[in-house]
Amino acid sequence: MSAQGLWTVQFTQTEEEYGGMQISEAMNRGGILVLMNNKIYGGNISAYFTGSYEETDTGISLTINGTRYNDIVAAGPFGVQDKARLLFKGRVKGDTMTLHGSLEQDPDKKLIIEAQRRSDLD
Repeated sequence: MSAQGLWTVQFTQTEEEYGGMQISEAMNRGGILVLMNNKIYGGNISAYFTGSYEETDTGISLTINGTRYNDIVAAGPFGVQDKARLLFKGRVKGDTMTLHGSLEQDPDKKLIIEAQRRSDLD
Protein backbone atom coordinates (compact mmCIF):
# COMPACT_ATOMS: atom_id res chain seq x y z
CA MET A 1 0.00 0.00 0.00
CA SER A 2 1.29 3.45 -0.91
CA ALA A 3 2.16 5.98 1.79
CA GLN A 4 0.31 8.71 -0.07
CA GLY A 5 -2.26 10.34 2.20
CA LEU A 6 -2.97 12.64 5.13
CA TRP A 7 -1.16 11.51 8.29
CA THR A 8 -1.24 12.65 11.88
CA VAL A 9 2.18 12.28 13.47
CA GLN A 10 3.34 12.02 17.04
CA PHE A 11 6.97 12.74 17.86
CA THR A 12 7.22 10.18 20.68
CA GLN A 13 10.86 10.07 21.76
CA THR A 14 14.15 11.86 21.44
CA GLU A 15 17.57 10.44 22.23
CA GLU A 16 20.91 12.19 22.53
CA GLU A 17 24.38 11.18 23.58
CA TYR A 18 26.08 13.20 26.33
CA GLY A 19 29.60 12.29 27.35
CA GLY A 20 29.22 8.68 26.22
CA MET A 21 25.79 8.26 27.89
CA GLN A 22 22.59 7.76 25.92
CA ILE A 23 19.84 10.04 27.28
CA SER A 24 16.24 9.30 26.28
CA GLU A 25 13.25 11.60 26.73
CA ALA A 26 9.60 10.90 26.02
CA MET A 27 7.93 13.53 23.84
CA ASN A 28 4.36 14.44 23.15
CA ARG A 29 4.52 16.66 20.06
CA GLY A 30 2.01 16.18 17.29
CA GLY A 31 1.51 17.42 13.78
CA ILE A 32 0.26 16.70 10.30
CA LEU A 33 2.03 15.40 7.20
CA VAL A 34 0.56 15.17 3.71
CA LEU A 35 2.47 12.73 1.49
CA MET A 36 1.61 13.15 -2.17
CA ASN A 37 3.57 12.36 -5.34
CA ASN A 38 6.83 11.97 -3.39
CA LYS A 39 6.41 15.43 -1.77
CA ILE A 40 5.77 16.21 1.90
CA TYR A 41 3.77 19.15 3.29
CA GLY A 42 2.70 19.68 6.88
CA GLY A 43 3.26 21.35 10.19
CA ASN A 44 2.52 21.67 13.87
CA ILE A 45 1.97 24.48 16.35
CA SER A 46 5.51 25.84 16.01
CA ALA A 47 6.84 24.83 12.56
CA TYR A 48 5.85 24.03 9.00
CA PHE A 49 7.30 21.10 7.06
CA THR A 50 8.20 20.52 3.43
CA GLY A 51 10.26 17.75 1.92
CA SER A 52 10.25 14.55 -0.04
CA TYR A 53 9.82 10.82 0.45
CA GLU A 54 10.81 7.68 -1.39
CA GLU A 55 9.18 4.27 -1.13
CA THR A 56 10.89 0.97 -1.90
CA ASP A 57 9.97 -2.68 -1.37
CA THR A 58 11.76 -2.59 1.99
CA GLY A 59 10.37 0.64 3.43
CA ILE A 60 10.12 4.39 3.20
CA SER A 61 12.59 7.22 3.70
CA LEU A 62 11.63 10.84 4.37
CA THR A 63 13.60 14.06 4.22
CA ILE A 64 11.70 16.75 6.13
CA ASN A 65 12.71 20.41 6.19
CA GLY A 66 11.30 22.06 9.31
CA THR A 67 11.03 25.85 9.58
CA ARG A 68 10.01 27.45 12.86
CA TYR A 69 7.36 30.17 12.47
CA ASN A 70 6.07 30.59 16.03
CA ASP A 71 8.52 31.73 18.71
CA ILE A 72 5.87 31.90 21.44
CA VAL A 73 5.57 28.13 21.85
CA ALA A 74 8.18 25.96 23.54
CA ALA A 75 10.86 24.31 21.42
CA GLY A 76 9.61 21.76 18.90
CA PRO A 77 10.95 18.31 18.08
CA PHE A 78 14.11 19.74 16.57
CA GLY A 79 14.88 22.07 19.47
CA VAL A 80 15.21 25.84 19.32
CA GLN A 81 16.71 25.95 15.84
CA ASP A 82 14.85 28.08 13.29
CA LYS A 83 15.51 25.56 10.49
CA ALA A 84 16.34 21.87 10.57
CA ARG A 85 16.49 18.94 8.18
CA LEU A 86 15.20 15.65 9.58
CA LEU A 87 16.01 12.30 7.98
CA PHE A 88 13.74 9.31 8.70
CA LYS A 89 13.41 5.67 7.65
CA GLY A 90 10.66 3.23 8.47
CA ARG A 91 7.89 0.99 7.21
CA VAL A 92 4.30 1.55 6.19
CA LYS A 93 2.04 -1.12 7.68
CA GLY A 94 -1.49 -0.48 6.49
CA ASP A 95 -2.53 2.83 8.01
CA THR A 96 0.41 3.18 10.41
CA MET A 97 4.08 4.11 10.12
CA THR A 98 6.88 4.03 12.67
CA LEU A 99 9.83 6.16 11.61
CA HIS A 100 13.30 6.42 13.16
CA GLY A 101 15.55 9.30 12.30
CA SER A 102 17.76 12.17 13.29
CA LEU A 103 18.62 15.77 12.60
CA GLU A 104 20.94 16.07 9.62
CA GLN A 105 22.90 18.80 11.44
CA ASP A 106 23.16 16.68 14.60
CA PRO A 107 23.01 12.91 13.84
CA ASP A 108 23.35 12.12 17.56
CA LYS A 109 19.91 13.68 18.15
CA LYS A 110 17.56 10.79 17.36
CA LEU A 111 13.78 11.06 16.96
CA ILE A 112 10.95 8.55 16.68
CA ILE A 113 7.65 9.27 14.93
CA GLU A 114 4.45 7.26 15.18
CA ALA A 115 2.07 8.11 12.30
CA GLN A 116 -1.56 7.27 11.58
CA ARG A 117 -3.14 7.66 8.12
CA ARG A 118 -6.33 9.71 8.44
CA SER A 119 -7.31 9.93 4.77
CA ASP A 120 -6.30 8.70 1.35
CA LEU A 121 -5.73 11.31 -1.34
CA ASP A 122 -7.98 10.53 -4.27
